[in-house]
Amino acid sequence: MSATRKFDEDRDVRKGWRFLTGDTNWETYGGRWFRRGGNKGQGHINDDYWWFKPAHYIVRFDNGLDCCGEAFLTADVKLVDLGGTPAEEIRSALDSCGWAFEVVDGVLTIVSPYSGDVVADDMEIITLVLLEACIGYGLGAPMHSEQFDFALDEWDEPVYAEPERVGEELDLDAEATRLVIRAMEAAEEFEQDEDAREAQLDKPVNRIGSTAREVGRGDIYSALGRSDSPEAALMRKMYAAACTDDGNVRTLGGKVSGDMLRKKGVLE
Repeated sequence: MSATRKFDEDRDVRKGWRFLTGDTNWETYGGRWFRRGGNKGQGHINDDYWWFKPAHYIVRFDNGLDCCGEAFLTADVKLVDLGGTPAEEIRSALDSCGWAFEVVDGVLTIVSPYSGDVVADDMEIITLVLLEACIGYGLGAPMHSEQFDFALDEWDEPVYAEPERVGEELDLDAEATRLVIRAMEAAEEFEQDEDAREAQLDKPVNRIGSTAREVGRGDIYSALGRSDSPEAALMRKMYAAACTDDGNVRTLGGKVSGDMLRKKGVLE
């Protein structure tokens, strides 16, 4: 067994899950785990390279004290379907990390265009890089979330928030592990129960009515075009105001196709 794999296994808190990224002390500074799901998808990187990959469940853990100075722990589950995510969204996710696809000597690789360094040239490692890039970019269908709230005493030490538990010793690392395991168990239930999984994927998850499935593949425009919420109406006005002479829309994130927005009902 390699030293790197042993290091990872020390942070694999449940059988069937592998540590993706994070700190050695993940309970304090956060971590991410992944598990291959049973439902498979098909996708492509470009016209020449196709792959068949199962979707992956990702559990993300954050300690509020580290990420925002608040007294809570959180673990959520996302379903990342690399096959069902549009290729342009995957390329954008890679670009946000400073990476890009490139064919080197006939082999598909992920490279850093600025340095020329090869980030990954093995399909298993490429998959892990894509998962990390997609999660960091905001892709992935939200499936489940867990949260544990606590308090800080006068010495800024973590204590239970419930008055009836004052005086009990709080093991925050143990609570973090329990939280992550509950999130993993929820993901495994979705993996086994197709009806529950599909119901969650079709569930609206934001104020404009985007479903978890749409959020997972980076599609905000479908809900924006069909929603009658005040938030959606305001956003449609903003897109209309940003329309340029060529019929497209210029946003802070770049150009958005006017034809696509009209097809989805965002623009008239």
